[in-house]
Amino acid sequence: MPISKIAITIDKELVEEIDLLVKANVFPNRSRTIDEKLPLSLLKKLI
Repeated sequence: MPISKIAITIDKELVEEIDLLVKANVFPNRSRTIDEKLPLSLLKKLI
């Protein structure tokens, strides 16, 4: 799937949560964290 680079503004607490996941080696970087977690979050809201 092709990817696009974008800039977003998000809550500081969310950035801190993302950084904790990266620091814990759950994800390799912020982009991958958002790329994998965002679709799950959107699906939960649709259900």
